[in-house]
Amino acid sequence: LDDTDAGDDVPAEATPAPRAGRRSALAIAVLIPVAAASMYAWLGQPTAIDPAAAQASANQQVEQMVEGLAARLQANPNDRKGWAMLARSLKVMGRLDEAEQAFQKAGDAINDDPELLVAYADLLAVRADHNIAGRPLELVRQALALDPRHPMGLMMVGVAAYRQGDFAAAISHWERLLAILPPDSDDARQIASNIADARDRAGAPKSAR
Repeated sequence: LDDTDAGDDVPAEATPAPRAGRRSALAIAVLIPVAAASMYAWLGQPTAIDPAAAQASANQQVEQMVEGLAARLQANPNDRKGWAMLARSLKVMGRLDEAEQAFQKAGDAINDDPELLVAYADLLAVRADHNIAGRPLELVRQALALDPRHPMGLMMVGVAAYRQGDFAAAISHWERLLAILPPDSDDARQIASNIADARDRAGAPKSAR
């Protein structure tokens, strides 16, 4: 969500910080399969109980897996779903140029996957100086048509509405997001603050959750 939070028109408090979310996405998409495959190799190794060594080993395994996938795709460039997986992994790793190229090669393979659509939208927004309008917003709306409760999609479409001065729409999107967040979470508190700010700007009365 940091990638979509930029510009003077949006207060700093209007977008929750998601760095941990991106790290979690990488862990889910990459580290969990690696952990399952490498568990037996780690058993009996003294470094397996060293957190720093374990993290370094995991990072190396991630890099090797991504590079291996990239090499396989060079040999089989028509594997669109493979390109989509590579694109998402590269994006989380911060290799944005390569990620955009991989998304382009994935083509229509992302059209039925809300996660990939939102990931691509987020990438395009970052590369457009954090601007959600245009193609990124189209992709987000496409993702929400498939999954109306997609959290990142709801956050981004709310930010887009807020920046356009459509505070009622921003409130609507963020209230839908708030309803699916854990009530006592930091994200829920941040979204509630965003909604209060949008209500102030819209001149509407505040309401307690």
